[in-house]
Amino acid sequence: MKYIISTLAVSVLILSSNAFAGTVKLESSVFDNICKVQVTTGLENNPKSKLLDTYENVAKGFTVSGSDRLCYRRSKEPNNCQSQYTVWTCKKVKGSGTGTLKLS
Repeated sequence: MKYIISTLAVSVLILSSNAFAGTVKLESSVFDNICKVQVTTGLENNPKSKLLDTYENVAKGFTVSGSDRLCYRRSKEPNNCQSQYTVWTCKKVKGSGTGTLKLS
């Protein structure tokens, strides 16, 4: 009986923490086209340690969302696929709100 109550308490904590997770939305509104954009989401402090989603030929109007925290980096030269990446830029949302991060 004690095991069932402990399991139930842990399950409630996990579910309640997800209910208060915020959303971060990345928007591209400046550049007509960006060769490469890498995106990570989640609460990890080091974006490099997370799984990456890489998007290519990102057009103006592109959006992507993630829970809690979103980090991105893009091609330094937007139209040059061989260029290095910019430094990581991140935004975190506390609570159940939604934040917007502009791809620049």
